[in-house]
Amino acid sequence: MASQRLLYVDASRLAAFEWQNGQLQPEGVFALDVPGLEAFAAYLRSRTRSVFRMLVDVVEEGFQIDTLPFVAGNDRTAMLDRRLGQYFFGTPLSAAISLGREKSGRRDEKILFMALTRPADTAPWLAALKDHEIQLAGVYSTPLVIDRLLPRSGPAQPAQTTLVITLSHGGLRQTFLDGGKLRFSRLTPLATGSVEEQSVACALEAAKTYQYLVGQRQVERGVPLQTRVYVHPSHRDTFQQRCHSSDQLQFEFVDLQAQAGASGLKSGLSGSDSSLLLLHLLARNPPAQQLVAEEERHFYRLYQLRHALGALGIIVFLGCAVFAAKRGLDTYTLNNRTAALTLETAQGQQRHNAMLASLPPIPLGPDQLRNVTDQYDRLLKHSPPLDAALLPLSHALDQNPRIQLYKVDWLLSSDPTGKPVQNASALNGSYYAVTTVDATLPPELSNDYKAQRAAVQAFADDLRKAGASDVQLLNQPFDAESSQTIKSDGAAPASRDPALHFGLRVIQNLNPS
Repeated sequence: MASQRLLYVDASRLAAFEWQNGQLQPEGVFALDVPGLEAFAAYLRSRTRSVFRMLVDVVEEGFQIDTLPFVAGNDRTAMLDRRLGQYFFGTPLSAAISLGREKSGRRDEKILFMALTRPADTAPWLAALKDHEIQLAGVYSTPLVIDRLLPRSGPAQPAQTTLVITLSHGGLRQTFLDGGKLRFSRLTPLATGSVEEQSVACALEAAKTYQYLVGQRQVERGVPLQTRVYVHPSHRDTFQQRCHSSDQLQFEFVDLQAQAGASGLKSGLSGSDSSLLLLHLLARNPPAQQLVAEEERHFYRLYQLRHALGALGIIVFLGCAVFAAKRGLDTYTLNNRTAALTLETAQGQQRHNAMLASLPPIPLGPDQLRNVTDQYDRLLKHSPPLDAALLPLSHALDQNPRIQLYKVDWLLSSDPTGKPVQNASALNGSYYAVTTVDATLPPELSNDYKAQRAAVQAFADDLRKAGASDVQLLNQPFDAESSQTIKSDGAAPASRDPALHFGLRVIQNLNPS
């Protein structure tokens, strides 16, 4: 993961730090002049893979609270950009922060518009970062981080109004928070930065800020404003001598060193300068809102994309490793199961051989038995279903309901004349279904020869229409020997059995078309 570096900018210089696990390591201080900018460029050239965050602490800041209709999506973005342009025209470092919606009426939204109104304080540093393609995560104003100093009693923000006073190289900063949300901030430069000057300025400037907030109706007149002053414990007595609580201001002096320890800052503080603590809070928990335009964060977005792809690659690798481990375990299990089955098969083969040895001898040898079995299997494989041969017979009987079946024989032949199959190997070629039909005519036709012949002929014709390849007449229902007399009126011989049997051979081509 890329190392994290922090830049602290005031009106005259830039200080660079490396942050790692709560430890801030100073890496250089660069003045806002040509030598300082050249030294800063050299500093950046060896740290292009780091992620940078810039904290700006300057006097030239603007704050404006406005109430706007609540909208979302692209309409909200366009509306906020338009208002920022109206309030802070030509200022690239600006932001719009939601302060929540009103609880009555249209429930409009309160928006805090803020900006750094003097671009010259930051433009040279931002240009150097862009020239070296630095991964800039964001530019933050000191008031955006001040709220992290306030104590939290659970997940909710503090509900009371608070004036937070901090000291830095840039001077004395007063930040007004309402319900834990930023409303206003101002920085007062100091001439010497001595403890005496800081304490006097603290008392005077706090009184001025209170009068301003009363005039803006952000606090009620006559209600003491809680004022938290963050100072080093060695300076606390000096501040207490100058800053006295009154009906307007209720001072509370917070041990800056104890606050730093509670926040996880491992670097020591030598004075009341809170810059290191604010930088640490910025690195550990960056605010959601920052000031720089999105195009200035292009290289940071590329870094995030690379980081996300790397994380995705690790996840895919771990998934593949888990899958490979599972497949390896499955293979191991299958190998064990295969070995067990192999042993079981060998034992079964031994039992089978023992059972065969205990059986009486078979007259046929193994080869002969195998040939017979093969022929039987071949016959079963190539034998067509019986319905292919019987369907024409069924259709013909439907057309001739007076004819009664006596017997039906069915066989398979490789000869279209109906010669039976003698060898199963012959079935590899053409084959035919041969059905021998023995049927009887109705008794009322026993004395009518012509009607008998016509009935048999109609039955044969219907068999051909139903799909039979060939129909052969085996025997007539009357005796047609030369010794018998056939009368001209078509009557059958008087000696004929009343059971009028006749036989047909029906041949059905079963070869695939």
